[in-house]
Amino acid sequence: MMREFGTQMEREGLFIDTRQDKKMSPNPYFHSVYWDIRRDEAALFIQRIVRGMLARMRAKHLLLQKEQKIQAIQQKVRQAARL
Repeated sequence: MMREFGTQMEREGLFIDTRQDKKMSPNPYFHSVYWDIRRDEAALFIQRIVRGMLARMRAKHLLLQKEQKIQAIQQKVRQAARL
């Protein structure tokens, strides 16, 4: 046996307290088109963050290589000056 869930219908002789009742209205429907747009925006955001991270890592690596080359040249110059 199943019961139906809902509110009691108002009728004569029946007191229903409606002082704390809330009126509910439906939210706008989130259509699949909106979902596709939101997913694309999220993918672009993630791509932007990851590409920025990769670019910073590459720049840091290139800067370290440049510093190592400069240090190697300076070391060769010092050794040549000692001779």
